[in-house]
Amino acid sequence: MAQVPSLNEYRAANGLRPLSRSSKLQAAAEAHARDMQRMNLMTHTGSDGGSMTDRLDRAGYRYRAAAENVAQTRQGPENAMRLWINSAGHRRNMLKTNVTQYGLARAGNFYAMVLAAPR
Repeated sequence: MAQVPSLNEYRAANGLRPLSRSSKLQAAAEAHARDMQRMNLMTHTGSDGGSMTDRLDRAGYRYRAAAENVAQTRQGPENAMRLWINSAGHRRNMLKTNVTQYGLARAGNFYAMVLAAPR
């Protein structure tokens, strides 16, 4: 099986600029991945009923554009990326032209990727 590209390799292969890592987006992604693991549920809704934008607000990230991908897989981070690439909506998020930063986290078998642009 062919190697799965990283987020920025995938963007480059599609003619897009790379995204920089954001510590605030990383914190939001880590918190959500851990929350999904605690709930044992892949979801965009946190255990407190919060949404991605609620998580960004809590992380202190003021955004003008944002998107989130989540995955659950026992086959590691490459498979999470493969699942996202093979899903039209997730792929669209990773190829957005109005985002500049990202955070990507894993907790057990749960993955969260947040892509955004600061205000």
